[in-house]
Amino acid sequence: MTNLDIMLSIFLFIVMLTLSIGTYINRKDKPKR
Repeated sequence: MTNLDIMLSIFLFIVMLTLSIGTYINRKDKPKR
């Protein structure tokens, strides 16, 4: 793996983590009935 590949994988991992946390917080704040 090159340096660029490692940076890209870390970036994608952070993006997915932020999206999952954001949706989790939204679900907690606004419960759907």
